[in-house]
This record gives sequence, C-alpha cells and structure tokens, in this order.
Amino acid sequence: MVSLGRRATFFFILFLIFSVKKVSAGVIINEFLANPASGGNEWVELYNPDSVAVGLSGWVISDAGGQSYSLDVLGQIPPYPNGFVVYVHTGDGWLNNSKNDNSVVDTIYLKNGVDETPVDIYTYYSNQAEGKSLAQSPDGSRNWIVCDIPSEGQSNPVPTSTPTPTQTNTPIPTPTITLTPIPEATNTPTPTTIPTPTKTPTPTKTITPTPLRVTPTLTGTVQPIEPQVLEEERVSAVGAPGEIRVLGQSGEIEEPTPAANELSELKALSEAPEKKTTWIFSIILIAGGLGLIGFSIWYFIKQGKQV
Repeated sequence: MVSLGRRATFFFILFLIFSVKKVSAGVIINEFLANPASGGNEWVELYNPDSVAVGLSGWVISDAGGQSYSLDVLGQIPPYPNGFVVYVHTGDGWLNNSKNDNSVVDTIYLKNGVDETPVDIYTYYSNQAEGKSLAQSPDGSRNWIVCDIPSEGQSNPVPTSTPTPTQTNTPIPTPTITLTPIPEATNTPTPTTIPTPTKTPTPTKTITPTPLRVTPTLTGTVQPIEPQVLEEERVSAVGAPGEIRVLGQSGEIEEPTPAANELSELKALSEAPEKKTTWIFSIILIAGGLGLIGFSIWYFIKQGKQV
C-alpha cells in the first residue's frame, strides 16, 4: 500500500511538471515580418525568457482574420538565453499590411492549446515598410522598434544610447593687476573768448499819414448890416411873400455878400479831405472783407480734396 501511494505521488508530480512546461506563460511574440521583400516569406519569432525549455505541442498562432496555424512542427523552445524559435509562413498573404475601418492593421494571437485565453497578443497600427520587421528591444521588454535589418531567430538589437558629455571644469585664470602710473596734470591756459558784438537792428520809422485839414481864412472886410428900426409898426404875424418881419428889424432878406460866399467855399474845402479819407477807409474795409471770404472758401475746398 505504501509503495502504491508513493508511486501515485511520483506520477502526479511528473504530471504537474510537464503540465507547467506546456502551459508556461513565459513564451511571447518577440519579432515578426508582415511585409517581406518580393519573393520572401512572412514569419513570427517566439521568445522563451525562462530557464527551462517549453514544449509547443498543441500551440496555435493566428491573426485577426481567424487564420490559425499549428506550432507542433517547432517541437519546443530552448531555455534562456537561446530561447528563440521562428514560425515561417510560406508566401505573403497571411498578416495584413493595410489598415481596416478601426485603424488597425492586424493582430497576432498566440495560444497554448489548453486555454482559450491567448498566452500573448500583439496589435500593430502602422503599415510595415518592405523588408523591415517589428521587434522588442531588448528581447521581451515590450519596447517595440522598427528593425531595418531583421534579426530572425536571434537576439534583437539594442539601441545604443548616446553618452551624456561630462562637464569639464576649466580653471578660471587669476587676473594679474598691473599698476599704471597716473600722469601729472599740466595746467593749460584756457583761451579767452572775445565776444562778438551783436548788431542791434535799427527800428524802421513808420510814417502815419496825417489827414489834411484846411482851416479857412477870411479875407476882406465884413460889413455889418444894421437893422432898420420900425418905430411906429408892430410885428405882424404874417408878412408879404419874401418878407419876414421881426421885432425891431425890417422884414426884407438881405442878399449874401461876396465875403460870405468865400467863407462858405472855404468851409466846404476844409470838410472835403475828411470825407475823402472816410471814403478810402470804407473801400479798404470792404476789400479786406472780400479777401477774407475768398480765402475761407479756398481753404475749405482744399481741405475737402485732401479728405
């Protein structure tokens, strides 16, 4: 009984070991080529990061279109660091290289044949250039890059990082202080500036015209007219035509004498320059007003053209 129990336990442990190897989730899609050069084949590289080999019996690889292919022919994947196997699809008609309505080019599924849930999935959204692959760099890092030269069945290239330049401390030179003697000041006489006399403009005399005034001069002898006294007659309210009666005077109008006529002419001559000056001044005012009106009209017309 004891031996049977030990044998059962031994076989159960072996079953678990082989089962774990078969359904190991460490196998991943590491690189693939969906757009080979003319006459080439599509392929998918699998990577095993574990330290034990993994059998691929019953494993299947497929795409979004439902085309599935068995991986039994691959046998198993060697352990790390040589854990690479490649499934090669003959021809160029399996993996898509053009976007569909969802902007997805294609999706690769890897299943272990035991569970319906895929062991690994990768969806790519950009068309591949001819002859260039998509790969994880480093292997199994989930950092996908475009490989100009595919590394089918080998470790993928790792981008070389550009080293950061090391800052070099350059010593700052110590400044040398040089004492320069200051020259003694020399008293240089300042030249005396002789002021240039400024000419004072001579004021221009303005001649103001003086209106001519003529003062009449009486020449000759004026004979007084003696009124005739009417002793016996009184003033009559109405006299004869051409006759004015005034109290104590005769009613006849005396004819003007030559001296009176000369006095009237001289008076008229004395008033003539004043009237002539007033007339000239009126003409000047009228001409100035007409000029101002003409200038205003010209200015407004000019402003209207500029606008």
